[in-house]
Amino acid sequence: MIAPLIVDLTDKRSLRRALTEQLSVGALEVPTSMSVPLLTPITVLVMVEDGHTVSLTGRAVAPMPGGAGFFVQVEPNEGLEELRGIEVPALESEPEPEPEPEPEPEPEPESVEALEPLEDEEGGESSGPPGTKLPTPAWKLIDAGSTVPIHKQLKELGVSDRVRLARQATRPVRALLLRDIQKRIHLEVVKNPKITDEEIVEATKIANLSPGALRYIATQRKYTRRRDVVLNLIYNPSTPSDQSMKLVSTLNQSELLKIMRSSRVREKLQIAARKKLMKAGVI
Repeated sequence: MIAPLIVDLTDKRSLRRALTEQLSVGALEVPTSMSVPLLTPITVLVMVEDGHTVSLTGRAVAPMPGGAGFFVQVEPNEGLEELRGIEVPALESEPEPEPEPEPEPEPEPESVEALEPLEDEEGGESSGPPGTKLPTPAWKLIDAGSTVPIHKQLKELGVSDRVRLARQATRPVRALLLRDIQKRIHLEVVKNPKITDEEIVEATKIANLSPGALRYIATQRKYTRRRDVVLNLIYNPSTPSDQSMKLVSTLNQSELLKIMRSSRVREKLQIAARKKLMKAGVI
């Protein structure tokens, strides 16, 4: 483990951003010029007001844009709970936005037939009668600036709203939804067009991830080109057996030896790896 790194949150803006956008989902930005391999264990000393320091532990999970540091996935401990218990500071001396001019009233249509059909957030026409209230757009379901932690906001949403949100969620929200008790949400998350390869790698390590989500990943060539994804899928007990067997057939001899000897994989996969090695004359 590398030496402890210091994160200065004595500034109100920095503290507010950390509490509302990062620590609420168990993550923290660590600004540093140091190069740290992914999944490296990290100890972070967080400085808050009055010189108080809180110790956090976790792992480096993603670089910050521009190489300005990296994100740490924080492990639950007393330090994390202490930081989450800090009141989100109000920002002072921010200029109030100028009121927008009121729009000029539009002329009323002569008849109901003159009204254009309402459209929902997917772009389709509303099937309800005129005046039907449309569902809240997915991007409005979570308020990143709220003092309520994101994981608590998610608990207040119904399943259908979480499914809609999964298709458009940001990275911190995606990380939470991948562990949602409703497994059908997992598939929507991995189909999110903005999900990264690194997130897919982490998703394939989740033992209780939806088999449907794992099957989807296993059938996408853009993901199975990565050896870490293939091996994670084989080791994951929730990956459908037919997909695991297909992936075993793509392994090289060194990987097959590891699978054959591993107690973490299912017996039928160990047997399949052994047969391929015997056929190749390795054992």
